[in-house]
Amino acid sequence: MQNPKAIVTHGRNDTIVTLLGWAGAADKNVAKYAGVYQKKGYTTVQYTALAAAKGWGTKGGREVENLAKTLDTVLLSPSNRIIFHVFSMNGFLTLTSLDSEYPELKAIEKCDGIFLDSCPACFTFSFENMYKHSLVMNHVYDGLVGQGNIKNSNFIVGNVYRIYKKWETTRFGSRLLMDELMIRAGIVTSEDASPFHYLLNHPHLPKIIFSVFSDADIVCSADEISSFNELAAHRSDKRRDVITTRLKDSAHVEHFKKHPKLYLERMNEFLQRVERLRNGGSSKL
Repeated sequence: MQNPKAIVTHGRNDTIVTLLGWAGAADKNVAKYAGVYQKKGYTTVQYTALAAAKGWGTKGGREVENLAKTLDTVLLSPSNRIIFHVFSMNGFLTLTSLDSEYPELKAIEKCDGIFLDSCPACFTFSFENMYKHSLVMNHVYDGLVGQGNIKNSNFIVGNVYRIYKKWETTRFGSRLLMDELMIRAGIVTSEDASPFHYLLNHPHLPKIIFSVFSDADIVCSADEISSFNELAAHRSDKRRDVITTRLKDSAHVEHFKKHPKLYLERMNEFLQRVERLRNGGSSKL
């Protein structure tokens, strides 16, 4: 499959909003979120990585070359800053792959805030997590069908995808097991192997983190997401605003669809806090 392209919409604001899509997300669906930022004058970059590991560990989580090239062209001024809107583990892996593979971009160092939607989970080896991965692959398949790329009537293509799903799920499980063994043996660090710990322990973890997640999410556990938020809030290096919204009934990456008014309120509050940070305590929004 061809590597996806990054979609840029230019605005007047110095801050670049980078939206990293969930597995199988259609560009038009991510564009609904991007439009909120565009109406406020922000330049947006949309990118949805393919739901497949490029290699091993944090660096190889997702293919991000096109995203890196695009950000390199839009981050032209020293005054340019970034905020990330990250969906699901696909978006989270995209972020950590970008920062670890292209350190010269200083993506997280230049970031003033991260909006996390349905992530992150700290995956360790278990059959439960392999099952969760298969659910994600089902979501990708449904998205392809919905976009007309795979026809329900095409028996051969459908079966090929089912085989591919089993292969990717098995590969995912074996990678988790290998990661765990290598960490225990002291061969690699948890940051090398785990995107969850890479961002959590990052020296430039942003001061503003907003997190929207749900108890009804069967892909990324609400308890694991809550654990990340609590650990980030209590890091000893600096004061950090971690604002969480824990819902009860919305499915994975469907919080905006289920609770549009609340979600927009959180997005607006997120932007106001970022602007206050940039402007030394006052917001222009």
